Amino acid sequence: MEEFTSKGSSESLEEFQLVVNELAGDKSMDRIRMEYEKLLSALKKSRDSEKILMLKCRELNAEIVSASKAAAALKLSQEDQAALKPLKMELDEAWKMVATAHDKQEKDSETLKNLKEDISNLTKTTSQQPESSEDHHDLIIMVQDLTNERDQLETMVEGLKEKLNQAVTTHQELQEQREKAFQNISQLQQELQVQQNEISRETRTKEKLVKEVKQLHADMENKMADNRVLGLQSQKVKEEKQKLEQQLTELKMLQERSIRDLEQLQMKN
Repeated sequence: MEEFTSKGSSESLEEFQLVVNELAGDKSMDRIRMEYEKLLSALKKSRDSEKILMLKCRELNAEIVSASKAAAALKLSQEDQAALKPLKMELDEAWKMVATAHDKQEKDSETLKNLKEDISNLTKTTSQQPESSEDHHDLIIMVQDLTNERDQLETMVEGLKEKLNQAVTTHQELQEQREKAFQNISQLQQELQVQQNEISRETRTKEKLVKEVKQLHADMENKMADNRVLGLQSQKVKEEKQKLEQQLTELKMLQERSIRDLEQLQMKN
C-alpha cells in the first residue's frame, strides 16, 4: 500500500512538472502555469508529509511490538507470582522444620545431660560395690546400656544439628529467591506501565496524523480536480489559439491574394 501510494505520488509530480515545463515558454499561459505551480508545490508538500507519517507509523508499530513483549513479560511475572505460592509454602515448612529440630535438639541435649549424670553416678556406685556382688553385674549392664543410649543420642543430636543447619540454609536461599522474584515482578510492572503510557501517547499521535493525512489527501483530490478543470481550460485555450492562428493564416493568404488580384487589375487598366 505504501509503495503504491509513493509510486502514484511520484507519477503525479512528474506529470505536473511536465505541464509546467510546457507552459513555461508561453507567456499567454502564465496564469494557468502559476496555478499548476501551486498545485505542484501542494503535491510535493503532501508527498513529504506522507513520508513523515509513514515513518511515524512504522515507529508506532515498533512501539506496539515492544509493548507486546512487555505484556508477555508481565504475563510471565504473573506466572512467577503463582510459582511463589508453593515457594512460600516451602519456606513456611522449612521454618517449621527449623523450629521442630531446635526443640528436639534441646530435649535430646537435656536427656543426654541426664544420661551422662546417671552414668557418672552408676560408675561411682559400681566402683564402691564388691566385685562379687550380683548387683555389681546388674549395674555394669545398666551402665553399658546407658552408655549405648548416650552414644545413640549423641549421634542423633549431631544429625539434628546437621538438619537444622540445612534447614536454616534452605530458608535463607528461599528467602533470597522470594525477594528476587518480587523485585523482578515490580520491575516488569513498572516497565509495562511505561510501555502502556507510551502506546497511549503514540495512539493519540497516530490518530492525529491519520486525520492530517486524510485532510491532505482530500486537499490533493480537490487540487487534482482543479487541475483537470485547468487542463481542460488549457486545452480549450490551445485549440482556440490554434484556430485563431489558422484563421490568421487564412486571412493573410486571402489578403495576399487580394493584393495580387488588385495589382493585376491595376496593370490591366
